[in-house]
Amino acid sequence: MVTVANNYRKLRELVSSAVGSAIPYLGMYMGDLTSIEEGNATVTEDDLYNVEKLEMVAKIVLSIEQFKAQRFALAPQPLLQHYLRSPSAEHEDGLFAMSLAREPRTNKSSISSSPGTNHL
Repeated sequence: MVTVANNYRKLRELVSSAVGSAIPYLGMYMGDLTSIEEGNATVTEDDLYNVEKLEMVAKIVLSIEQFKAQRFALAPQPLLQHYLRSPSAEHEDGLFAMSLAREPRTNKSSISSSPGTNHL
């Protein structure tokens, strides 16, 4: 669905026909704004603001703003809320051990095997 082919043609069609709540793919809109910025002068030859450019930017911003008008109909999930609000039961060392158990190191000489060390 999200592909740069034909300037996100399929995504634009889906967004224009969408009913209800949606989360916009900001990459598409940022690309549009970048194209407008790079392809149009801010000031005309007469030393006036390029109103057409401002209108194009406003159209993009307003289309993004429309997503804020629709509310999501989500029901509270008490178990998920409790999980997200409770502090992690695992200490960093325990999480690191779990990580190593699931994905063992292949080259132990190049990377330290203790947590808290800067690996980069």
